[in-house]
Amino acid sequence: AERRDGFAIHLRVERECHLMFLLDTLVIQVNMKLQREGLRLERGVVRFRKLLEEEGRHGRSGTGGNSMQTQCAFSDSHGLMVWLLNQYRMRADLSTGPGHEALEVEYMVEQTESGVQFSVHLYVLLVAMEELSVSSLCGLRCYFSDDQMTSSLVGTELISFMQHAANQARTKPLYTLILFNVLARDFQVDAKNVQL
Repeated sequence: AERRDGFAIHLRVERECHLMFLLDTLVIQVNMKLQREGLRLERGVVRFRKLLEEEGRHGRSGTGGNSMQTQCAFSDSHGLMVWLLNQYRMRADLSTGPGHEALEVEYMVEQTESGVQFSVHLYVLLVAMEELSVSSLCGLRCYFSDDQMTSSLVGTELISFMQHAANQARTKPLYTLILFNVLARDFQVDAKNVQL
């Protein structure tokens, strides 16, 4: 199996609970891939945090004052599913105020035939377009146009997380999937927040 880390960015107009998307992406699709490639999940860790849009208040680290951070170890995909159903859903329901959600999942995997072990990281960024600050919007435009110099100057937690994910890629480039949800009314696209 190709051992590339992944980064899924889900851009939605409004903030919402992404439970079904996360269950499908982190549990169902991963289980299918493991089975198809003859791999076995040994253990894993999921880290969740709310990314705040308060520019410059907490510096580049983005950790100060963020009480929505948590992490959990799991021994199989069922453990991850239980965490998503209980802890993630609770945090998504409690989450108030502007911000986005970031998850980092590390899967420790073993190849069944050879016994070779390796780890794969999957970063998931859930962005509410209506809550983007001007700085984050500028940082996203620079990031997607591969202007890393300018995007590194943007001091929001959103851009810091994206750079963290990109910088963690090991020998192979980070596999990135970007999903856009656009509202349509009366057969016309509502482009209010679609400006990337």
